[in-house]
Parts: sequence; structure tokens; C-alpha cells
Amino acid sequence: MEIITASHKDLPRIAHCHIRAFPASLSSLLGPRYTAKMLEWYLTSDNKFLFHIEMDGRVVGYCGGFVRKGEPYGSSSGMTQYAFREGIRALLLRPWLVFHPKVRGNFRFLGRNLWYRLFPPRAQPAAGDNSLQSRVSTPLNDQQGSQSRTVAQSQSHKVPQSQSPTVDNIGSHSRTVAQSQSPLSAGLVVIGVDPGYQGKGLGSLLLQEFERRALAMNCPHMHLTVEKENAPAIRTYERNGWQVVEIQGGSVRMEKECERV
Repeated sequence: MEIITASHKDLPRIAHCHIRAFPASLSSLLGPRYTAKMLEWYLTSDNKFLFHIEMDGRVVGYCGGFVRKGEPYGSSSGMTQYAFREGIRALLLRPWLVFHPKVRGNFRFLGRNLWYRLFPPRAQPAAGDNSLQSRVSTPLNDQQGSQSRTVAQSQSHKVPQSQSPTVDNIGSHSRTVAQSQSPLSAGLVVIGVDPGYQGKGLGSLLLQEFERRALAMNCPHMHLTVEKENAPAIRTYERNGWQVVEIQGGSVRMEKECERV
């Protein structure tokens, strides 16, 4: 077993792992090309990271994080903007997905991102940014995986088993307080484990590696969002020291503070 920092050549295999872990997520339904493009967003700057676990010659788990440093919007919109053209292409090839609940339920999010596309927003200050939003891994909706700032964040896929968590991030008052105490917060945005390899502790291993990388980026404060009904994932996070700080709608925001070594 090996933990590997993802490169462009790894994206197709990580995308297939994501699709196996979350077959019903919108990103999976849009196909492997869209999913790979979405994941490529994590390779575009040094304040994002993506890594995966390989076993038996295949990708069996993956995790991506983001520290917002002046970007005009959070991870969900960031991924949506980055994979915008591939998303349009995927919808043209699968027009029936326009009527999918996760598309219909996110028209406002999609409309906002179309506006961003036409009129790009300006970058925002990095320190003390309380609008940090990390979302679950299905980016066509800012909310879902996004936990997004919206909690709707359901966009995310539900984490299939306790060993394969999924996260998302919400925007709320309690988060504002926590982030005011820590200028930067590392958002756990996407995480998943191949169903055939769940129950082996890989989810916890991914969380530990996420924490190590966040600390290396000088971010002892970490946050994520997960669907309220995803009890197995919430238990996995709690076993690894994460605490529930807010419940809003169908999303749960969790945070963890690690000590610098």
C-alpha cells in the first residue's frame, strides 16, 4: 500500500475510483472525463492538494483539500468554473441529466457560476476569510459537495461506508467564529474509498494524511461538511478527532484543530 501525491497521469484512475465510490453522484453521472477534469482543479496551485492510495496496482482511495488564499470563490465554484466546458460537453452528450434532481435543485448555483463565467469576480483577501467553502466531491453544485456554503451541499455524494467519508463545507456563523481565531483553514473537499476496499481503515488513513498535509501548509485548523444522514462517515470523522460544530439543513459541519509538531 502506498500514498501518492496525484499527478495528471493519475487523474483517470482516481476518477474511476470516485465513480466506483459514488456512482449516483452528479459528477459520476457526467462521466469519467468530467470527473477527471474536476479533480484536475486540485493540481492547479500550491494551495490545493490531491493524493491517493494504491493497492494491488489500483487506486483504492483518494482525498483532496483546499486552503483558500484570495480566490474569489470557494472550492465548489472553483471546480465548476475549471471544468465548465467539460461539464457543458457532458450535458450535451447526456441531455436527460438536465432533469436530474441534483441539476434542477441547483439552478441558482449553476446560474451564479454562469454569471461568474461572464463576469469573473475579483479575488478576495485570504486571511480571516470566513467564506471558506469546501465541498463534497460532486462539484457541479456549489452546495453539495460543497457543503457548500450552502449546505445544500448535497451535491456531494454520500459517503458510501464508514471507511469512505465525504465532505463538504457550509457557511455559517459558527464557522465564522472558528475561522476568526485561525486566519487560514484547510477544507477537506473530496474523499472516497473504493467499495471493494472499505472496512480496511483506509478512510482513517486518508484523514491522517490530510491532516499531515494541512499542517505542512501551516493550517492546524481544518473543516469539512458531510450530509446529516451519512452517519457512518460522521462516526469515522469523530473517531479521528473531528467535532460537529454546526448542523444546518441536511448538512453537518465538522472541524478539527491539530497541534503543530
